[in-house]
Amino acid sequence: MHNVDNGRLRNLISISIIILLSILFCIFIYKSQVKWNNKERICYTLMSAHKENNQVILSREQPELVQDFICRVPELKKIKIQGVASNVTDDAVMRVEVIGLDDGSVYYEKEAKVSSFYSTKKSKKTYKLKGLPKETNGLVIRIRITLISNSDTTIALTYNQKPGTVTAFNGDPGNCANIIYSMMYGRVSYLSLFFCVICGLLIVSVIIIYLCIFVSGWDCRKWFPIVAFVMGMTVQLVVPVYGVPDEPWHMDTAYQLSNVIMNADKSREEGTVLKRECDIITADLLANDVESNSYYQLYYHTFEKPENTALKRVTYVDAGLQVPDLLYLPAALGIITGRLFNLSGMMVYQLARIFSLIVYVMLAWTAIKIIPFCNSMLAMISVSLIVLQQAASASYDAMINGIIFLFTSLCLDLAYGRSDNGRKSELRKHTIIDIFIMLIMAAIIAMVKGGVYIPLLFMVILISRKEKNNNKKGVFWKRLCGLAVMVVVAIGVMLWKYMPFLKVLLSGGEVQGGERYTPAYVLKHPAEIIYMCWRTIIKSGDKNLRGLFGGVLGWHNIEIPWLYIIPMIIGILLLVHVENERPPKNRKYLVTMLMISLITIIMIMLAMLFACTKVGRATIWGIQGRYFIPVEFLMLSVVSTPMITVSYDRAKRIEYGIILFQVVAMLQVVINFV
Repeated sequence: MHNVDNGRLRNLISISIIILLSILFCIFIYKSQVKWNNKERICYTLMSAHKENNQVILSREQPELVQDFICRVPELKKIKIQGVASNVTDDAVMRVEVIGLDDGSVYYEKEAKVSSFYSTKKSKKTYKLKGLPKETNGLVIRIRITLISNSDTTIALTYNQKPGTVTAFNGDPGNCANIIYSMMYGRVSYLSLFFCVICGLLIVSVIIIYLCIFVSGWDCRKWFPIVAFVMGMTVQLVVPVYGVPDEPWHMDTAYQLSNVIMNADKSREEGTVLKRECDIITADLLANDVESNSYYQLYYHTFEKPENTALKRVTYVDAGLQVPDLLYLPAALGIITGRLFNLSGMMVYQLARIFSLIVYVMLAWTAIKIIPFCNSMLAMISVSLIVLQQAASASYDAMINGIIFLFTSLCLDLAYGRSDNGRKSELRKHTIIDIFIMLIMAAIIAMVKGGVYIPLLFMVILISRKEKNNNKKGVFWKRLCGLAVMVVVAIGVMLWKYMPFLKVLLSGGEVQGGERYTPAYVLKHPAEIIYMCWRTIIKSGDKNLRGLFGGVLGWHNIEIPWLYIIPMIIGILLLVHVENERPPKNRKYLVTMLMISLITIIMIMLAMLFACTKVGRATIWGIQGRYFIPVEFLMLSVVSTPMITVSYDRAKRIEYGIILFQVVAMLQVVINFV
């Protein structure tokens, strides 16, 4: 009893010290890194920051445009409009007016030469608005831009679609074109309180993780679901809605699936989705990036009551063309839950992310429990920042990564036996359930990302056993038949899924449409493609390596210093050497894992070459570190050496240390926008 009391006292003292040090560290970070300026405005970007936008042309034939919109932000002060002028003459004049439609007030008016607004290089012009009321939320405003010229002068203004903000464009209520690139409004002073909230959540996370790992004494097979969920919830606040690559399109695709499940869209139109008006407005208010406005919307609009829940049809990009709808099911169920309970647009999108996170955690947890070795390393990979960023979003990467982790674990379980309390059990026999689950996962793996992860299916060749009643010939034919069925099914599914794209790709000659590379070009110029791949590795390998370990977040534009990433990499490499968790060192395992990793990397590079790289580029465009997450475990599991041995107790400290560095890294992400 006395020992129990002493243990509780030590734990209480330890937790108190952790809380105190964490608070002091947060204060230190705030004082040393946050450059506070109460006069700074909140930045709200309306244009797509990482995708192509459209252009509307002002010319002698079409000299005027008019946009009517509802201001959705408080204390609006400035707007920016992006444009570029061509064939500018001295007599070309441009007139800009910003008028309040409620009372006719003029907030901005200027007429001057075109050159005083825009040059021949694309730029953003800032328009400072005056005379606005203090509360601008809900204000109806008109922007009128007129080109006065008898010459060939043209002005190309950037625009996109904002159906929840724009009420009419050029007098057409059905046209939701928006030419405002960004707005500046309010004050960033709210970020001080938001920073405190994030610090509080991070401190709670650190305490929960400490209780799980040290006080309860759990290994990763027990603490993983709690730690992964707590960290995932924190990550999805640090990288808010639409802060993950292509998340606006993923969210709309999940929304469309929610309509199908709820039978809400009885007259479906191709390329459109029915959404609640409050959800459309929320989507309009979120940039496809992370910025101060993202945190403002999250902080102030998560728990508000929705004003308008009527359904409205809007256009959308169907991201489900690359994957089966099943991968959007968790996010769709989250959206359905929010709609049924009449929650705010922000909360609906948050629930889509949370449901995806829960399913990912369950998949990864199952993988960690059944894998026969490197449990700790797989757990740390599964809770790395980049993996959790994708898991706690509407992206299909949440399901893809979880399914591939589980497929890998199941293959290794059948090949080497299941780990049980640090000791490997006897090899178990294949069951119909094993084969059925692996076939389902193989089909899904083949259908995603253009089939670039198909090489992972070759892990089934590791499934061989040395049972007394099986001769080598029988084992060989079993393995060969199993592999053949798996590969044939996977390739068949991939061809069925991507046949339209493959027809275009294969029939395009050397280059598709004069812009994209094709297999014919690669076969005719192999040396050029090899040089391009090498240049890509040299030029962007550093950033992609950092991204693989969570050092590049958001839309591949939030960079975390190597100071935080290097200790995490070292920690994960050390966890390969945990006693009783070492991977096999036989040649078959090493060669299989290295070849699968290499072929997958090559396929990813070729996929980005065909899909995203324009002819003439020196390097392959669009490759990101997160694409290699599915082979991260395979690559790291072959670096084991007998010269290093990590005890079970030290492994727990390493795990906690890695998590602490990730917590600090999350704090750095918030600081970048404070």
